[in-house]
Amino acid sequence: NPDPSKLFSSKVHGDPSTPMLRAYLGDSVVFRILHGMMNETHTFVVSGHGYRPERYDPQSRVTNALHIGIAERYDLATTAGGYQQMAGDYIYYDGRTSHLSEGSWGIIRVHDKLQKDLKPLPGNKKPKRSAKQLCPKGAPVKNFSVVAVNTALKFNPNAEDEIEVDFERKLLLANTDAKIFALEGEMAKAAADGRRPHPLTLRANIGECVKIKLTNRLKKGNASLHANNIAFDPLDSQGINV
Repeated sequence: NPDPSKLFSSKVHGDPSTPMLRAYLGDSVVFRILHGMMNETHTFVVSGHGYRPERYDPQSRVTNALHIGIAERYDLATTAGGYQQMAGDYIYYDGRTSHLSEGSWGIIRVHDKLQKDLKPLPGNKKPKRSAKQLCPKGAPVKNFSVVAVNTALKFNPNAEDEIEVDFERKLLLANTDAKIFALEGEMAKAAADGRRPHPLTLRANIGECVKIKLTNRLKKGNASLHANNIAFDPLDSQGINV
């Protein structure tokens, strides 16, 4: 099935051959990451889950994406089910598009019911059930209207469109048919005064529930939106079919 919206779908293609990481909701999970490459760096991303790169510092930042340099190693601790404490399939992947397209991704499958082929951990013999709703009752709601559109981009008006870097690789600084996300209001302003819309930025306060209405206005193809490092329902708000 060549449909790009189904590339990560186990329902369509079956489970991937990369490691399937399985856990029960609420299990303690540790990713032990070791970089053994000679020439490349990587970005380790886990959807729907957060961890502290400095795991023993309770004041350190929480993230779900970490750049890993050559010969570096990390122990990244999190809780299965993530911020939202919901069962489901989550994707882990290399944030560098070249490595992702080469197959550097896999699935974290979080269960909220006991499975015959998966032993429960001590302290979590009876996994709790998934949260029934994402947003707490009474939480304020922020609504955003986002559009996916084609537009011409010139990243630096004083630079050439292409710059040769090394090994015959080129750095592209312009794209006549780029694809961007933008707030619908920004697109209206840009159409009125001819300015380029601002890069998409969605601002919300801690504790607010964010609802995004995404409209696809691309010339062709699908559009999807995946927001990192926030709570979401993995069944319908991950932005991809996993």
